Amino acid sequence: TRPLDSRKNRLLANILLLCLPLLGLTLAASFMILQKVTLSLNTLAEDAGQITEEDTAHYLDEKKIKHVEFLKLTKAINKALTHIQQRKEQLQQLNKSLHDEIFERKQLGEALTKSEKQLRSLQDNIPIGLFRSTPEGKIQHANPACLKINGYSSLEEFQSIDVHVLYQQKSDRRKILEHLNAAGTIDGWKVRMRRKDGTLFWALLSMKKVTDNHNRQIYLDGTVQDISGR
Repeated sequence: TRPLDSRKNRLLANILLLCLPLLGLTLAASFMILQKVTLSLNTLAEDAGQITEEDTAHYLDEKKIKHVEFLKLTKAINKALTHIQQRKEQLQQLNKSLHDEIFERKQLGEALTKSEKQLRSLQDNIPIGLFRSTPEGKIQHANPACLKINGYSSLEEFQSIDVHVLYQQKSDRRKILEHLNAAGTIDGWKVRMRRKDGTLFWALLSMKKVTDNHNRQIYLDGTVQDISGR
């Protein structure tokens, strides 16, 4: 039994001797692998740290840029809003001025219309004949009293005649024009005139020459009264 045990022990010792170099190689390889892994991890950690710092700086730079751009945009918007407000106030003031002007013009127009109605009423109701004619003898306007004195029923009919037919003597018309050209007015001239139906009557004429900016005679304004009964 002892020789057998002795052989077992020697066999185990030999196996051990054979395994020790393998174990050493394994440990050495494991150590080298561990060193490489540790170095890789350290490198990765350092790289990760550097990358994080770069990314953070870049992120902060982007935030800073965006903040500056935001400030510029805000400033531009505020400037635009200020300009819009100023224009709005100007437009409001302009609208107020226009409103006041429209109101004043409306009042002026109403006043002119009222004055025109009053003058037209006075012209239509006054018992003295009023007329306007051209130097050539065309009637431009006449009031109802003038139509009645001369025996005409409408202004259109009166405008269709030549004023020379209203005078008994056509020379009277010529004398009136000559005096108007020289003096500019006639006042209270007694003239024999003819109505539409041919009857004669004595008329009292007053007339004024109206000229343009070049002193050219453009029309005659006048009054006529029937003084036959005087």
